[in-house]
Amino acid sequence: ARATLSGVTTDGISRAASGSESDGYRSVAGSFTAGTEFGRDASLTVFARASRSRAEIDGFPPPLFSLSDTEETEETMDYAFAARLAHGGFDNPDPNRAAGALSVSYNKVDRANADRGVETFSAIGDRLSADYVIAASLNSRLSIEAGGEIERTSAKVSGVDENASAGAVFALVEASPVEGLVVSAGARRDAFSNFEGAATTRAAGVWTLAEENDRATRLRASWGEGFRAPTLFELNFDRFGVVPNPDLRPERARGFDLGAEQTFDNVRLGATYFRQRVRDQIDFDLARSGFFNIDRVKAEGLEVEVEAAFGERASAHLVYTLTDAEDALTGAALVRVPKHAGTATLSVLPTDRLNLSTSIIVNGREADFPSANAAFARVDLRAAWSLTDAFEVYARLENATDADYQDVSGYAEPGLSAYAGLRMGKW
Repeated sequence: ARATLSGVTTDGISRAASGSESDGYRSVAGSFTAGTEFGRDASLTVFARASRSRAEIDGFPPPLFSLSDTEETEETMDYAFAARLAHGGFDNPDPNRAAGALSVSYNKVDRANADRGVETFSAIGDRLSADYVIAASLNSRLSIEAGGEIERTSAKVSGVDENASAGAVFALVEASPVEGLVVSAGARRDAFSNFEGAATTRAAGVWTLAEENDRATRLRASWGEGFRAPTLFELNFDRFGVVPNPDLRPERARGFDLGAEQTFDNVRLGATYFRQRVRDQIDFDLARSGFFNIDRVKAEGLEVEVEAAFGERASAHLVYTLTDAEDALTGAALVRVPKHAGTATLSVLPTDRLNLSTSIIVNGREADFPSANAAFARVDLRAAWSLTDAFEVYARLENATDADYQDVSGYAEPGLSAYAGLRMGKW
């Protein structure tokens, strides 16, 4: 059994880039986890968590209705409960027998916003769900996983109290027809009380062409479909007094990716091309203050990854992504999707007890409303020193160059931020 208690408090910064007063935040949370085994094959795990937070936020006050300082606050209570009963050694499967797990969970959130004592927004929602998954190896080259899930949600928002239910069944088959080749295929059928159901499929494969010592060449490919129905919150949202969108439709997607990976000695290289088409993508439109569908969205791009180890005390990791995502009907770029993005990390161990690392995060220009977000680069520095096996001193500098940037148009991000602390315990 394990119990945790955590808390955080900060004076914060002004979330409105044009503002001057700080928006603070504080929260406290507690959790409890316990588990037991029944013989060699079965186990039961239970989990409970509760948290309470208070955030000072900025808004769109009259008469200009532009993002600026306000006295508004947001109070949130979150609850989560879950239990899982596993059998047949589900966590440590035996290839010669079937194993399964039954899970049940309940989540609830209660949120209320107020401006100088006057409530401006409130929402209460909960979700009760259960699922069962069973997995079995038919032989050394063929395995199957299948299951089902049910869910009931409710939301009380904008004066509307509504509930909905959903269910799904799914199955996945994985096979290795020849040495070095692994393929899988799956299907899923969803049903909803407030929308028509949908069936989706997926297929994937990886082929290891050559593998010897620390060298290997792998080719990967996958194709799949996606479906997402609007949530009750999205269906009933009218944050600024606008009537909720009664025509909000489920979104559907199809996409594929092709990739290759090469490893040799202490270096790994990888590249993946991806392409996706989405119909009726659900998106929050700030200009119209609500959730709306984008009729057609297309996205494609390339991701490149390099990972290298320099002996036993230094390593580097580089990821770069090129993404071209736009409204297929208008040609307009999707908001907050940079065309260029990447991260470079260098880690060094000068001694057995000292760990140093630095990260450079690069984010290209993004389309946004009411104005685009300029490209930016952020540098983070970290250090950790193990005094003993049970005590570690750590420090980090986030945004070490004090870069001025925005991830969301009109909203400020912290400048140079320094953190230091002490960890106690065995790790």
